Amino acid sequence: MKTLIIYASRYGFTGEAAKEIHKSLDGETDIVNINDASPDVSKYEKVIIGSSIYMGQVNKNIKKWVDNNLTDLLNKRLGLFICCGLPENINTYLEQAFATEFLEKSVVVCLGGELNMPELRWLDKRIAGMMTRLAQKEGKSLPKRDFGQITDFINELNKSERKAG
Repeated sequence: MKTLIIYASRYGFTGEAAKEIHKSLDGETDIVNINDASPDVSKYEKVIIGSSIYMGQVNKNIKKWVDNNLTDLLNKRLGLFICCGLPENINTYLEQAFATEFLEKSVVVCLGGELNMPELRWLDKRIAGMMTRLAQKEGKSLPKRDFGQITDFINELNKSERKAG
């Protein structure tokens, strides 16, 4: 079964997650950054899509690619991984970005987030600083990676594959 992993990453964390998922998969797998190419989905049986959440939004290029390929994607086995610092808001982010039928067909996982302050642009540092102070004031934890969920994500995706096949 040929698999496509397509992702968008603002500061590199989602790209790391895509590479970790890629290492965990068996079979022929292509990994594509949406900013480098827009692959033809018809060549794949399984499609795994990844995006970071920035300012409460899924990456616009990922959203556009999913919208443009929705009919074809609904005939594939679908995985969707999201990287964000506020996993409690994941359903809101996804419902605002994607069609209901796409979400219902997808195995979804949130792999956490990471604040790499030295890499952030000036405005992003200011926003991250405010969010960090607010989280600490409210006793909430700071964003952290949760790549431990990748195995369960792949297993669930493979389980849905066995049901469909």
